[in-house]
Amino acid sequence: PVSSSSFCLFLFVQQSGPELPEYRVAAESGMPHERVFTVELYFRNELISTAEGRSKKQAEQAAAEQALEILGGR
Repeated sequence: PVSSSSFCLFLFVQQSGPELPEYRVAAESGMPHERVFTVELYFRNELISTAEGRSKKQAEQAAAEQALEILGGR
């Protein structure tokens, strides 16, 4: 299933043109069984948000939530 924040962000950016957000793993830390991922979310080559999570998906979801708040306020 598609995460709600990621999907909402996708719909939001579609209104402003064909560009899509890009998620980049900036760092991985912790032991293999306790990994923490830091993900950066870029839109139009601009860093919009950075978030951490216990999986890449969780970190992307958190970054999408932050980006919605930031971009929605512009």
